[in-house]
Amino acid sequence: MNVSAEVDHLANFEFTREAVSFARNRSLLLDHATFESVGRVSNGAAFGWTTSVSNTLDPKGQWHAGLVYAQIPSALFLDPVTSRQALLTTGDFSTGKHAAMTLVVSPVRNLEIGFLGSRRVDSDPTAYRWRANFHVSYQFAGWLNRVAR
Repeated sequence: MNVSAEVDHLANFEFTREAVSFARNRSLLLDHATFESVGRVSNGAAFGWTTSVSNTLDPKGQWHAGLVYAQIPSALFLDPVTSRQALLTTGDFSTGKHAAMTLVVSPVRNLEIGFLGSRRVDSDPTAYRWRANFHVSYQFAGWLNRVAR
């Protein structure tokens, strides 16, 4: 189990971010679970959270599928006094309630290819209902260490 916490200061806002992550060896139902929270502790309190679970699908450990649920209120990054927005970018989800499915494959060591497809599950006519995200990443540290020797 891993636990983390931090305090951030962003545009005259104070935020706390916490996470708890649990991982175990390959199982039939659940290999990994994470709970993350973010709270604004200044300029009026607000709180949001995300939880995710995933499982390995194959014996080699190359394919992983997961589910995500995120609930980030629109007021979290908005100053209630000045109506000033503290954060203008979004990650995999914008504010609101979202449910998502993920699929990640690692065909070779250090290479990861992933897909996240999400659907907004609350009603906000100004936000995207569906969203998809593809990513490809490669960890160069091992290769750089071999070259540097």
